Amino acid sequence: MHVELNCNQKHLLLLNRGIDNKDVVTNYVVCPSQAFAPDNRLTQKKMLMPQSGAMCEEITFDTVGQEEFLAIVLEDSLDFPWLTPNQEEPVPIWNPERLKELWARLAGDSNNWQAFYRSFQVVKASA
Repeated sequence: MHVELNCNQKHLLLLNRGIDNKDVVTNYVVCPSQAFAPDNRLTQKKMLMPQSGAMCEEITFDTVGQEEFLAIVLEDSLDFPWLTPNQEEPVPIWNPERLKELWARLAGDSNNWQAFYRSFQVVKASA
């Protein structure tokens, strides 16, 4: 997977929400995460994931359904403990409490971030 943004030297927060055909919802932080993207600094126009040094070697979708991605590009990296890549929570889960904390921070710094959204249907799950 890759993220292509013309935001050199900014920091990426990439949130994922998956909804399978049985309406089961998953909420993950893809970047930064130990599993896929330990380094969230955008140094080139295209960021490939999983990154070198990540726990996972590939990103797969194991159920048919909808995948949504929200990319938030910031001037500075966020310092929340749950956004520090670690072995104990290699793919952080975002929940209402964490989102409230995130939105409060972003609301206080409204001039220093941009958001991008993309969604797609997974029509065939990986085996």
